[in-house]
Formats: sequence, C-alpha cells, structure tokens
Amino acid sequence: MKNVLLKLVAAATLLVASTSTFATPALEEITGKLDFFGAAEATLNNNKDAVTSLNFIAGFTFLAAGDYQALNVLTPVTFNNITSFAPLVLQGPLWAVGGFTFDLESITLNQADTTFIRLAGSGTLKGVGYADTAGTWTFSADDSTGIENGKFTFSASAVPAPATIALLGLALVGFGAARRKKQA
Repeated sequence: MKNVLLKLVAAATLLVASTSTFATPALEEITGKLDFFGAAEATLNNNKDAVTSLNFIAGFTFLAAGDYQALNVLTPVTFNNITSFAPLVLQGPLWAVGGFTFDLESITLNQADTTFIRLAGSGTLKGVGYADTAGTWTFSADDSTGIENGKFTFSASAVPAPATIALLGLALVGFGAARRKKQA
C-alpha cells in the first residue's frame, strides 16, 4: 500500500512539473500614464451642454511614464473619431501609439458648453507583451473663442484603472495575513 501511495505522489509530481514547464508566463498589466495633446473638432447637442461627436485632427504624446516611457515626446498618435456618444460609436481603438492601444468602451463624463469640454471614459489598454488592462481616459478642451467656431486644442490622458492596483494590494495583505497565521 505504501508503494502505491509513493507511486501516486511521484506521478502527480511529474505531471505538475511537466505542465508547468510548458506553461506560458503570465503577462504583466500596463502601468504608468500617457498624456496627449492635439487639435480636434466637436459637435455639441442642441442644449450646448454635451458632445455628440468628436473628430480628431492631430494628436501627439506629451508625457509618458511607466511602461509608456519609451515613447518620445511629440510621437504622433493615431486617433479614431467618435461619431456618436449615445450610443458610443467609433471604428477601432480610440487611440494607438508605439504598440499601445485604448479601446474606449463607455463614456462616464460628458460635459460641455460653448467654451469648454470635459470627457471621461473607461475601456481596455492593450500593449504588445502586456496583459489587457482596465483603464480610464480623460479629455479636456478650453477655447474662449468658442468650441463650435472651428478647431480647438485638447489634452487627454490614459491610465490603468485604480481597481487593478487595489486588487494587487489586497492580495499582498492576504499573503501577509496567511504568513502571520502560519507563524503563530
């Protein structure tokens, strides 16, 4: 009976060792912040208090930190226009630059008047060699001559969602509690 048990344990160990040898290492989530600036045109609703479409004319990187830091300042960014906000309609990712993209999935803030726009949204940050990462996007534009008088400049940011960082913190607390319990 003891030999059978030892053989089972040896077989299970070999199985675990063989599957873990071929396992793909887990990809890291994207960290850092990426800021943009550029020019765009917007259409406001009849009440002039929300954006109904947003057309990007040009966009460039401004500040890149964390996993984005290899991007140079003034790197051109490809933006896809938002042709409708309700429902949200755009073709492809909202932006793409240097192997990173952001798929905008929802708008969480849409405020405007004839001189400013404030937008925020959530979606998925993607990068070559990284795990898909929940992220947020913010957009702001101010133009005292009037947003609807033509082109205006904007600034925007993309950062990983804080929930990811909170989940990592919770896991570390759990490991610490388990270790204290084991030592007690």
